[in-house]
Amino acid sequence: MTNVRRLDPRVETAAASRIPSDWRDSEESRNWPETLHPNGPNHRAFVLLQPGTGLPEFTGHAVQINESVFIVEADLDTLRWLAEYPSVVYVEAPRPMGEDLDTSVPATKANVLSSPPSGGAALTGLGVVVGFVDRGGMDWKLEDFQVNGHTRILAIWDQSLRPVGTEKSPAAYGYGVEYDKTTIDGDLAGGPPLRHRCNPGSHATHVAGIAVGNGSSTGPNPAGGVFPAAKYVGVATNADIIYVEAVKIPGTTLTSSDRVAEAIKYIFEKAGKRPCVVNVSLGNNGGAHDSESVVERTIDRMLEANGRVLVKSAGNEVDWDCHAVVVLTAGDPRCTLEWQFGRSGRHDRTPNELELWSSSRDRFRIWVEHPQGSSLVTSKIIPGADDTQRFPLGNEIVTVSSQRFHPLNGASYVHIHVDSAQAGATLSSGVWKVCIEAHDPSNIKDGRIDAWIERDLRDAANNYADQSLFRNFVAADGTLNPPGTIRRGITVGNYDHLGGAGVSASGRGPTRDGRNKPDLVAPGFRVWSSGALGNQPNPAGGAGAVFAVRVEKTGTSMSAPHVTGVCAQLLEAFPAISSAQMGATLVAAASALAPSTSFDNQLGFGLIDAKEADTALR
Repeated sequence: MTNVRRLDPRVETAAASRIPSDWRDSEESRNWPETLHPNGPNHRAFVLLQPGTGLPEFTGHAVQINESVFIVEADLDTLRWLAEYPSVVYVEAPRPMGEDLDTSVPATKANVLSSPPSGGAALTGLGVVVGFVDRGGMDWKLEDFQVNGHTRILAIWDQSLRPVGTEKSPAAYGYGVEYDKTTIDGDLAGGPPLRHRCNPGSHATHVAGIAVGNGSSTGPNPAGGVFPAAKYVGVATNADIIYVEAVKIPGTTLTSSDRVAEAIKYIFEKAGKRPCVVNVSLGNNGGAHDSESVVERTIDRMLEANGRVLVKSAGNEVDWDCHAVVVLTAGDPRCTLEWQFGRSGRHDRTPNELELWSSSRDRFRIWVEHPQGSSLVTSKIIPGADDTQRFPLGNEIVTVSSQRFHPLNGASYVHIHVDSAQAGATLSSGVWKVCIEAHDPSNIKDGRIDAWIERDLRDAANNYADQSLFRNFVAADGTLNPPGTIRRGITVGNYDHLGGAGVSASGRGPTRDGRNKPDLVAPGFRVWSSGALGNQPNPAGGAGAVFAVRVEKTGTSMSAPHVTGVCAQLLEAFPAISSAQMGATLVAAASALAPSTSFDNQLGFGLIDAKEADTALR
């Protein structure tokens, strides 16, 4: 095993396949910090160190996340050098991460804690900080996030902005713009405006409204009448708020795992000694799904301290057909995965990635065949015997990287990346074939191989043709979005509280290493919550039209903040509880859902029950 295997092969792939800078729209180009997505030779990566060692000096930039993990920015040769350094365990490339109340809150029984019928102390998240790492903008102007005209938001870090005038970046990170409570209140009072922007119907604002909105906003309902105040009320209505706008990867709607890790660290640092729960409704598909990646270890480490909790959405990947499972046997030692590019006459405009994870007890040969036929095929790759190879195949370049006995989990790993040979060209549509055969059919010991397609651009205008999918061996189980596979975080699936059933798209467990996730479910189907830009002019709506203060959304992104809000309620009463204790309490208190009275891969251990959780802790 050579030292170079401590370098994530996706780092090498990224060097050969950079997203063109002209994919950025003009507004992003104006705002983007020069160091955020560096053009030229620089790349960002996680560096995991052996305990008790330090990061060697190098030419580049580094942000320390904990004593063993840094996020560095350097050229490819430097990253290769770091991977060979004796104290370095692994250099990991960031992964793309995408976005994953009037009746929904009572379904969780959180309202029983906020308005106890017995006259006991109300739990509204008072004294607790609730953080959000999200996309789309946090609408600080909505009354849902104010008290007596003053903001409840302690800080906004917009990672996508470049400071101008007196604006500053967070000192420890050196990019983006940070707005504190005083600055936000100044904007509300008519002072200098914030440059942080919201999209109409922002994902982030809707999520925050579920967890911490106080229901004060009111305004016209496009369907007639008005949205009344005090009807669409979130869970932890007195909690303070910290928001991080996770920056986009150029040319996509996705952010990246390194930015999310920095955002979580920032929120916990800003919370100081106060109890804090962070909501992450973003995720990716790739990785080993076993909590052993550097980013998952990093987040888990942050959750070791008391009063630190993280809630993660399970994702909505079941319907995207991005997970497949094959099992080779002595009687059937070969299979062909069908990987579909493009759909319904539309072409795939972005590079595609696929990962295979299996036990290192087995040996396989893997090769890729172009849709034009068997004359266009890569060489056969044996994980552990071959590292990274690039193959011109038709109009595409296929890069196949492999590792056996992966440094982080000991598993066998294959990464396949397909990109156009010409910048800006689309990929060849049709079924690409990933062929797998046992190296020795008589010596198959485990036989199972999990395959995940990485999350991609999902553009309705292109009929979602940029997201590739599997045509066979599709598996609904094992579709949780990392980092929802972490150990100390609370992973939440989607439940239709009106129809009384799980939602089919909701990501399912177990993890690849067999742990029971998701932990539980919460309402996430057709949930009404805060609408960004509410009551502000809507140019598309005609004269006098305004954006609605309430919008409806569906997804595990809506489920997670219900649980986040309940965690804030419980942290008010039990500020020293750990994330592991919080998760175990919510699982123990959950209402079992048919057909299972124990664990279910889709429903977890049941529907969240805030009242029972509070009782269990007293």
